[in-house]
Amino acid sequence: MSIENKMNKLDEISAVCLINRNSYLFQLRDTNIEVRSRGKWVLPGGKKNQMETSKEAAIREFYEETNYKLRIIIPIGRYFIKEYFYKSFYLSLFYSYFNSNQKIYCKEGQRLKFVNKNNFNLYKIDPFIKKIIKGIKVEI
Repeated sequence: MSIENKMNKLDEISAVCLINRNSYLFQLRDTNIEVRSRGKWVLPGGKKNQMETSKEAAIREFYEETNYKLRIIIPIGRYFIKEYFYKSFYLSLFYSYFNSNQKIYCKEGQRLKFVNKNNFNLYKIDPFIKKIIKGIKVEI
């Protein structure tokens, strides 16, 4: 791949909505300047490696950040996200249901928290994430 193609290639991000009733697991990102969505509440996930699928990346990244092993994840969709503070990227989003038999630990970022979707406005969450999640129909 040429240097020009590498520079123009958009990041592929995979993330998971872990659902616990009407709440979703969010991670408070670090505030370092090089961190995407720094200081915001985001869904756990991260950048896809070249040799893995979006689903594999979602499971790997979720475990690396939360120590929670996902068994089954269901695709929600793939979105083009045009950001203003960072470069644009593609987001592959999945969901799974929380199993309380497993413990969650914050291994990256500042902390993890289940946030009820009725309280999203109390947290610094990107509008595109709020819109996507509010459109998800889940069985409780």
